[in-house]
Amino acid sequence: MNWSFREIGSREVKQNPEYLEFFKSDALRSATDALIREDIQNRLDAHDQSENPVEVHYRFVENGIHFGDKWFSGIQKHLQAPETRELIDSPDDRLDLPVPHLVIEDFNTTGLKGDPLTHRDPPKDSKPRNDFYWFIRNVGRSGKAEGDRGRWGLGKIVYPASSEIRSFFALSITDDTQAPSLIGRSVLCIHSPDGVKDCAPDGFFSHYDETLDMDLPSTDSTKLNDFTKSFQLNRQSGQTGLSLIIPFPKKDITHQNLLYSLIDHWLWVLTEGSLAVRIFTSEGKEIVITKDTIETIIDHHFNDEDRDRFRRKVSFIKEVIDSEGTQRESIDLDFKNAAIPKYSDVALKLGDDVNALREKYNSGELLHFKFNLKVHKKGAPPTSGHFDLYLKRSEVSHPANDMALREGLTISEQSRINIPGVSALLYLGNNPLGTLLGDSENPAHTKWNIWGMNHKYHDGCKTVKFVSHASQEILSMLTRVDQGLDHSLLESFFNIPNPNKKPRPSPGKKGRKKAPPSIPEPKTKNYYLSCDRISGGFKVSPHKKGNKPFEGFTIRAAYEVDRGNAFKKHNEADFSFKDFKKSGLELNFAGLKELKMEEGRIEAYLREEDFSFSITGFDTHRDLIIDVKPIHSNGTDDDPNQEPQ
Repeated sequence: MNWSFREIGSREVKQNPEYLEFFKSDALRSATDALIREDIQNRLDAHDQSENPVEVHYRFVENGIHFGDKWFSGIQKHLQAPETRELIDSPDDRLDLPVPHLVIEDFNTTGLKGDPLTHRDPPKDSKPRNDFYWFIRNVGRSGKAEGDRGRWGLGKIVYPASSEIRSFFALSITDDTQAPSLIGRSVLCIHSPDGVKDCAPDGFFSHYDETLDMDLPSTDSTKLNDFTKSFQLNRQSGQTGLSLIIPFPKKDITHQNLLYSLIDHWLWVLTEGSLAVRIFTSEGKEIVITKDTIETIIDHHFNDEDRDRFRRKVSFIKEVIDSEGTQRESIDLDFKNAAIPKYSDVALKLGDDVNALREKYNSGELLHFKFNLKVHKKGAPPTSGHFDLYLKRSEVSHPANDMALREGLTISEQSRINIPGVSALLYLGNNPLGTLLGDSENPAHTKWNIWGMNHKYHDGCKTVKFVSHASQEILSMLTRVDQGLDHSLLESFFNIPNPNKKPRPSPGKKGRKKAPPSIPEPKTKNYYLSCDRISGGFKVSPHKKGNKPFEGFTIRAAYEVDRGNAFKKHNEADFSFKDFKKSGLELNFAGLKELKMEEGRIEAYLREEDFSFSITGFDTHRDLIIDVKPIHSNGTDDDPNQEPQ
């Protein structure tokens, strides 16, 4: 076996794999977030349906493998090609270079079932599904069925995207007739290692079969045992599942970031017990995350602010889960035989019950609303689905605790509530409505979008909007003050004039009347941008209250200094945006058409209103000062009413 990349034919259109940027353009703090969201999603979809939970191991290994070992035979020249070196910071060509790697293994799972010789799409809905074909030989295409968490066929690209050399190995053991198999995959760019022929971006660590013209995995038991020992895998012979090895993992993929991402994005499935995770650090420590240890993990590994926030989330989720096992009353709202309702229709259906619900809410009781809605996929008969909404008011004025989940995955950009003391959980399970909302998600599964949903579903856009706004709308009903005039409401604050008493004329010169003072128009703040801290850096995005158009934005950044203006004293030895790769910075953006990079300043112009921009890799031991301003159509960044960033 060795690494090889096919030569691009003269009739082929040359195209670099821009899909690697999909997960960088979403509201994810780091490469760790993207990896954890997609990896756990894939593992849960591969559950063997036993009573045991899916168990995933993450093992960091620093030594034991060298770049000159047989497992990297043939890839060095492709990494050293000029085109590749411009794209990634590939390691040097020293064969004694140690290869740190991340081992990811799952248990109580099925592995990659299917015939590795398959090179065309299997019949639709064929059983068993050919996971090997869809995982190894496809990008942007998925064989997953309705009800699976994945959709776009892009989740698999997080594995090469998580590697500094954009490569990974996969060892699979299944319980079907296929033998255990080993194969590797790399996603670089169009490159010319010899300066003569152009090679395709995709390469394989495989046996190349000239007769079949296919890259095939190894099924040799001796080679697989050697691989298992070399990369320190935990999987035993005959133990089904998938083991992945990511060589040279991205620098921000650390055990601490893994912990944070796992609990942030998969808190529900960890708390309910359908997922267990073990993290093995490079120092040999083991961290076990289960439903019984999750609160201890939060106490020991999170800072004060995050500790309080996640403890509240765990407590609320446990209360929700426990309530499902009791006879607690739920408020059923049935619209499955009608058109998608408006929330005024929901208020009418609740009727006089709203007052009783307000009393329960104000007393701190957990409320459960179950919505049954019609789901009508085009080309299929109408059916129904449901989602659940849980609301609770706390006596303690803590920051709002708002979660939106689809089959346990946190849809992180759907939070809509900011009222202190409120806990809300919107949950979509494995039913036709959950499938519809899953189809609306962006590639990183962080947001529910309406675009294109009417092409696939009748009233698809209305359905997505209705579900997305549920927490906000129902909470508004529970906290709304009854309409009507209260004539005595302000008596204790203001004098009410006697209508029969004539006003006394104000003193002044005879024959002259003073003009009433002019009342200035109130100035409203203009909102343009949000600048938020993320792990190792910051992100810039459109402000949620944005009310004015703008052409672009400028960023100034510098490390804090003891005296003087930090921006004026910025030194390129600290970092340079102009040469950000040498400074160890990682830049990710989408929706921008032009970037002008200077030492400590960036000027960016918009291509789309819904843009994203982030940069990481700063020294976490120093304070970073950031100044962000919009660029207006006149080319200035001056607005006296601008809300400070």
